[in-house]
Amino acid sequence: MHVFILLVLITGSYGYENIALGKPTNQSTTYMFSWNSGKAVDGDKIDISSVGTCAISKDNKTTAWWYVDLGKHLPIDRVSIFYRGENASLLWESVFKGRFSGFFLYISNDTSKENGHLCYHEILDSPTQNQIVECPSIGRYVIYYNERDPNKTYPVYYNKYAYIELCEVEVYGCPDVSQYGEDCLNCSTGCKDGRCDIKTGTCSCLQGFTGFYCNKSCGYGTYGDQCMGHCGACRDGEPCNHVTGSCVNGCAEGRYGDKCVDECRSGYYGYDCNSTCSDTCVTPGLCNRYTGKCLGGCLSGYKGDKCDSECESGMYGVSCNMSCGFCFHGDTCHHVNGSCLRGCSEGYQGELCDDVCSFGKYGLLCEHECSVLCQKPRDCHHMTGNCLNGCREGFIGPHCMDVEGPVFSSGTTYVLIAILSTLVLVNVVCIIVFIIRRFSRSKDPKADASGPKKTPRIVYENENFTEKESGSSYQELKLN
Repeated sequence: MHVFILLVLITGSYGYENIALGKPTNQSTTYMFSWNSGKAVDGDKIDISSVGTCAISKDNKTTAWWYVDLGKHLPIDRVSIFYRGENASLLWESVFKGRFSGFFLYISNDTSKENGHLCYHEILDSPTQNQIVECPSIGRYVIYYNERDPNKTYPVYYNKYAYIELCEVEVYGCPDVSQYGEDCLNCSTGCKDGRCDIKTGTCSCLQGFTGFYCNKSCGYGTYGDQCMGHCGACRDGEPCNHVTGSCVNGCAEGRYGDKCVDECRSGYYGYDCNSTCSDTCVTPGLCNRYTGKCLGGCLSGYKGDKCDSECESGMYGVSCNMSCGFCFHGDTCHHVNGSCLRGCSEGYQGELCDDVCSFGKYGLLCEHECSVLCQKPRDCHHMTGNCLNGCREGFIGPHCMDVEGPVFSSGTTYVLIAILSTLVLVNVVCIIVFIIRRFSRSKDPKADASGPKKTPRIVYENENFTEKESGSSYQELKLN
């Protein structure tokens, strides 16, 4: 038998909204349709009696459950339960309090209380008809459950059976999972899963964020989970990405990789290790990973920190500290070995063209002989051939090849007389030999039978003296 008594309840005002109002519900059993599970979320809490405003289950059940589906995971602050009382305090104390006592309240992600979070278990002799349960959590289903296990002993005021007699259930919270507080402020974007504490807004941080509200990016030089990661060597000292640790604009000199923590491999240097060490380092490919400076210096013929420049004109060798020799027409020598590519200039010889011509030689390729008429025979300048100490007596000119004037000294006269006497003697001998050969041919009959023969043309040349003989130039001489 149900007693109907009207009682107006005035409750406090909260900033949260009732997110259970009008949402789908279900319960273990229903006493009659007018007391279905939806009655507990219809917003009517003025008459908390059995006049049709409450969700009521059947009698004589050892378990009873009811739940509301919030539609999605939502932040929950508290749950208010208005239990049946028939608007009479005596009936509440004597009947309905015993039915209400010992209830469980779960917040779950599905309809199973076993998978949910036990928010409240009434075990004290103090349930109130208008029960408010603080239950800060996030979930989709709010489950009311009660039981009377025959194998358990309960307080004497407990009813023998479990009932659903919920006249209104209000779930106060925010309409979005990423909100908190009575004003339903948005959680920080740095909160994991976009969720924060329903009351304070504090949360667990995503990588790259810090602070109680996870609303601060990691400080300079740090990144990642709890900002415990340390940035690598980003280019120009820029900070790394506070979440991933990657360097947005690449690495500083000597480092490479997404986070710029790896040192350059051997043979590479510079930003992102994109530059290659010079092959002209003294140890090819071995250089400072930051600057590219060759370790140990340069190979012969190269200079600079990176050994990327050839020796300047006129220099060669290790450290470019050797001067070129005298190359042809002032050419520069080879920057590595100092050789002259087109040979030596006048007066020089050798592979490096740094040796003057040997004594008595001068000029290009040192192939010219110095004059014997130099004051000191063959003592001339290695480039020009000019006699160094003048000419012998009677000769003039740079090379002492010109005779000096018509007047000769006695020494010079004797030399000329000796030369002319020698020439005359040679001519006389030649004439005698010729005559003997003609006489021998006139005695040979075979020579006569063969007919006239042309006398060979003999030319004697010596200085300015020449004698020619032909068949008509001389009479035949006969010897007795």
